[in-house]
Amino acid sequence: MSAPTDPGAGPRGARRLVGIDLARLVAIAGMMAAHVVLEPGTTPAAVVWAVDGPPSTLFAVLGGTSVVLASRARLAAGQPWAARRALVARGLVVALIGLLVEPFASAVYVVLVPFGVAIALSALVVAARWWVLLAIAVPLAASGGSIAVRAREALPAPDDGPLGAALGVLLTGVYPVVTWWCYLLIGMLVARALLRATAAGKAAERRALGLVALMGAALLAAGAASSELGIRLLAERMGGVDQASVRGIALANGYGAAAGPEPMWQLIAAPHTGTPADIARTAGLALLVIALVSLAASTLPPRALRLLEPLRAAGAAPLTVYAVHVVLVTLGLQLLLPIAPDLALGWGAWLLQLAIALVIGALLAATGSKGPLERLVTWTADRAAGLAVGARPLEVQRPDPTSLTFEVPMGASRAAVWRALTDPEQLPRWMPDPTLPIVRCEMDVRPGGRYRWVHRTALGELVVAGEYLQVEPERTLQHTMAVEGRREPGTVVTVRLEEAAGGSVVTVHEAFSSSGLRDRAARRGAGVAAASYERLDALLEGERGA
Repeated sequence: MSAPTDPGAGPRGARRLVGIDLARLVAIAGMMAAHVVLEPGTTPAAVVWAVDGPPSTLFAVLGGTSVVLASRARLAAGQPWAARRALVARGLVVALIGLLVEPFASAVYVVLVPFGVAIALSALVVAARWWVLLAIAVPLAASGGSIAVRAREALPAPDDGPLGAALGVLLTGVYPVVTWWCYLLIGMLVARALLRATAAGKAAERRALGLVALMGAALLAAGAASSELGIRLLAERMGGVDQASVRGIALANGYGAAAGPEPMWQLIAAPHTGTPADIARTAGLALLVIALVSLAASTLPPRALRLLEPLRAAGAAPLTVYAVHVVLVTLGLQLLLPIAPDLALGWGAWLLQLAIALVIGALLAATGSKGPLERLVTWTADRAAGLAVGARPLEVQRPDPTSLTFEVPMGASRAAVWRALTDPEQLPRWMPDPTLPIVRCEMDVRPGGRYRWVHRTALGELVVAGEYLQVEPERTLQHTMAVEGRREPGTVVTVRLEEAAGGSVVTVHEAFSSSGLRDRAARRGAGVAAASYERLDALLEGERGA
C-alpha cells in the first residue's frame, strides 16, 4: 500500500515544532486564568477578552496539531487504518480521563470528554486531503453555532440522564463537538502546512508561520467587525437600553451556544457560543499565538532553548498539567478560600497554579520523560494500532569500501533518543521492522556487556546479538551485531548523538568485513535500519505531541 500523497506525514527529518509545545503552555496558562482570575464586573475588559474563551479554543486547535503529529508516521508508512485505530483509542482514553477527573473538578467545566470525542472523530479525516478538511471546517464554522442553539431548544439538557449527557457532548454542552471539531480541523490544516515548511528549511518555516499569523489576524479582524455589526443590530432591537448594557448582554459567555436563534446572535463573537464570529475571533487568536510563539522559538539558539526546556516539557504534557490544575482549583476553593483566599482565587492563585505546572515541566525535563497521562494515551494508541509504524528509507552514504553512514535529524532531545536506544522496554517499539517484531529484549548496556534481541518471524525466531564496545551516555553507543546461527561476520555499529536546534541529530556508521557484505546490506538492509530511526523520530514526536 502506498502512502497517501497529502495527509500529514511530514517529509523525513522534519525538526520538532518546539513552538507548538510552548503554545500549549500558553493555552494552559490562559485556561488557568479563566478558572481563577475572571470575576464578573471586576476583571479588566482586556483580561476578559484574552482569557474568556480563547485559551480553551487554542487548546483545541493545538489538539488538531497533535492529531497530525501522532499520525504522521503511520500515514507515511501507508498504514491509514492503523493511524485511524490509534486516533480512536487516543480520543477515547482522553474522554475517559475527562470522565474520571470531572467528579474531582466540580468548580470547572472539564473540556476533556468532548475534546476526546473530537479527536476520535478526526480519525475519519486523518488521511484526507487538505481541501476535504477545509470543506468540512468551513460549513461547521458557519452553521455549528446555529445548530447548537436549536439543539438546546429541542433536545434534553446535558443533566437529563444518559441520553442528555451524550447529547451534551455532541450538541448541547459547554463544549459541543459540533463546534469544537472545527477547531481541531483548523489545527490539522496548520500542522500539515508547518510540517511541510519545516522540512524544507528554516526560511520556509518562517514564511509559513508568517502566513499563519496573517491568516490569524485576518480572522480576528473579521470576527471583530462581524461582532460590532451584531451588537448594533441588537442595540436597535433593544431600543432605549444604553450602549454599555447592550454590549455586556451581547458579549456575555454563552457556555456553549448563543443567547438566541436569531441570525444577529450569530454575528456576535461572544465567548463560548460557537458562532461564526466567535470561531473567527478565537481561531484567529489561536493562529496568532501559534505563529508568534513558533517564530520566537525558531530564532532562539540551542542554549536558549535548553533554558526553556521546563516550559516546553510542561506544554508537552497538557493532559497531565490540565488534570492536575482542574482538581487543584476545586481543592483550593474548598481548603484555601476560607484561610488564604488570594491563593484560591485571583492572580495569586494563578501564579500558584502556573508554578505547579512549571514544577511538573521541570521534573519531566530533568528525567527526560513525558507526563503519565500522555504515556497512558500513547500506550493505548500504540496497542490499538498494532505498533505498525514504518517510514521511507533515508539517503545512505558510502564513505569507504566497507562501511555505510546515514544521518537522521530528530525532533527529540539527545536524552530521549539515548533512552530509546538503551532501554529494553522502548527499543522494541521502534527498532524492528513491523513484520519482524522483537518479542524478547535483553540489554546490558556497558562496555563489555551484551545484548540479545529475539525477533518473531513466519519461520520461527531470529536472534540478533552482540557486545557493547563503547558507551558514552547521550553521546556514543558502539556495538557489534550478528545473527545467531549464521556464518557471516558481524557488523560494528556506531551511533553518535549531537545536539541540534529543536532536537538532536543521530549519525549511524556501520562497518562490515568486506565490500560485498556492505553492498548487499546497502541493497537489502540499510534502508530498513534508517527507517527504524525515522520510526523513532515519529514515535517520540507523537508521544510529545499527544
